[in-house]
Amino acid sequence: MGEATLQQTRNERPGGLQPAGLNPPREAKPTRRGRKPKQETIHLTQLVYENREFTFASEMPVTVTNKDGVWIFESKEFEIIGFDESKEEAFYAFRMDFDARWEYIASEDDCKLTKNARQLKKQLKSLVAGIRHIE
Repeated sequence: MGEATLQQTRNERPGGLQPAGLNPPREAKPTRRGRKPKQETIHLTQLVYENREFTFASEMPVTVTNKDGVWIFESKEFEIIGFDESKEEAFYAFRMDFDARWEYIASEDDCKLTKNARQLKKQLKSLVAGIRHIE
């Protein structure tokens, strides 16, 4: 079972961040041009974005794909995605999207959320075991 750890200080850009514990790449279906996109799955146990460190109760599988020069980090279960031509910037965008979903969905009152958003909030709350604020 792979475990990804991230090291980052407050407001540090993603340069040098490398998830550890990558699983072997999964077989991908050929694209229309006949080329297979590079694809692998990492399993995050924590995630750091700016001044917050999220610790997860269980692993969060994230699919990492490089298709036609664009890196994509995606968690279909939590509807989180980040993409860019740079792998580091794509991972940064993924972490930013996670943090935004936590801030605007998981931390919001249920009465202000749609049915789908309430379901996502429940999933996020069950994933996140703890949050540590980084000074």
